[in-house]
Amino acid sequence: MEKQARKNINLYTIYELFGYDIHFYLVIGIFFLTEVKNLNVTEFLLLNTIMAFFMSLALIPSGIIADKVGRKQCIIVGNLSWMIFGIALIFGTDFWQLALASMFLGIGYALKACSETPILIDSLTLLKREKEFGKIEGKAFSIFAYMSCAFALISGYIYTLNNYLPIILMVIFAFGSLVLSTFFTNIKPKEDTEEKKPSEAGLLKETAKHIFLSKRLRALLLFSFAFIGIIVISGDFSKIALQETGMSVTAFGIIQACFWLFIGVGSALQFKIEKYTRNKTFMICSMVYVISFIIIGALGMTHLAVGVGLIILIMFNQYVIEGVYGVSSQKYVTNFTSQEVRGKMLSILYLVEELGATMFLAIATLILDRSSSIYLSYIILGVLFLVIFTIVLTYMKKRVGLKPGEYTKEDKRYENKKEYIHGIQ
Repeated sequence: MEKQARKNINLYTIYELFGYDIHFYLVIGIFFLTEVKNLNVTEFLLLNTIMAFFMSLALIPSGIIADKVGRKQCIIVGNLSWMIFGIALIFGTDFWQLALASMFLGIGYALKACSETPILIDSLTLLKREKEFGKIEGKAFSIFAYMSCAFALISGYIYTLNNYLPIILMVIFAFGSLVLSTFFTNIKPKEDTEEKKPSEAGLLKETAKHIFLSKRLRALLLFSFAFIGIIVISGDFSKIALQETGMSVTAFGIIQACFWLFIGVGSALQFKIEKYTRNKTFMICSMVYVISFIIIGALGMTHLAVGVGLIILIMFNQYVIEGVYGVSSQKYVTNFTSQEVRGKMLSILYLVEELGATMFLAIATLILDRSSSIYLSYIILGVLFLVIFTIVLTYMKKRVGLKPGEYTKEDKRYENKKEYIHGIQ
């Protein structure tokens, strides 16, 4: 089994290289769906909402299925879902066919998310090399950042050569991921003879109970539920707004590449930004983000010649904040937790985020459909989120950002590993 574990670790980075099939679609998706498949922007948003909804439904069951059936099998099904989605994009003739493919993609994406990183962790754990996880995952993330920019640039250009070429490449890369995933091996870690470990279902149940009782975690998850909503809307609205300027798909690809770079900048600077914002990182990020929404809407409504340039600069700032949030949210949610509970805590965070993304994307789709103006929708949603975050931040005030000694015993209940293990037996 140790031989198979080493093979998994060596295969992981190579496998990650083929995991960029998604970027061929993310960059040119709105152009392809509106220009080639003749969908409107509301239907574009609705497809994304459908995928997010079914992913949120499948997240918790996917973790249980991966434990029971095998992570390798779940990864294979996830990659197969991307292939099916790509084929549906090529041959699909109406919205409902693409909606069905989006449903399957959401489920498959959840299976991948709950299995890819854990199969690496399982392998490292068996070899007692857990400390190498950060190094390996960090290397994969660096490749991810650079490759995301490269694929964004490539996708815009090759779309001008042939509208279907980026989608065909997506299917090819998904097939490559599918083939590589068949070489993974499910790892069964060595049994811990010193103490009996709780079941996965027990861990999940106790983690959920801990969150319910912890005022700090309830506040953090409430914030994440709302903030991921405005982030996801921003990602889709920025594509719609830029497309409406009439810019070429090549220029669009270059700007999308810059967006990925600025997410990386935000992630890299998270520690320094947090140092200056102290315990008000989330408050400052959310208020700046909301105000930028309203400003983008106002600039777009004025139709000024310099408006497009200013809007793009504001969008760059939004993506920096997205990078900061991505690191901060995982850090804050997993504070005061042991290794056993940490993964389950993140699973619940991802579930809450997907539910938030689904709900707020649905609201944004309805608002855009009724207003028929992307910039008026920016303003309406900006005002809506201003009200939401005023309430959320008020709720968080005496629950988050405190000194370690000011948190309750329940907030820090699982800071000690043994307390967690014995607490659920």
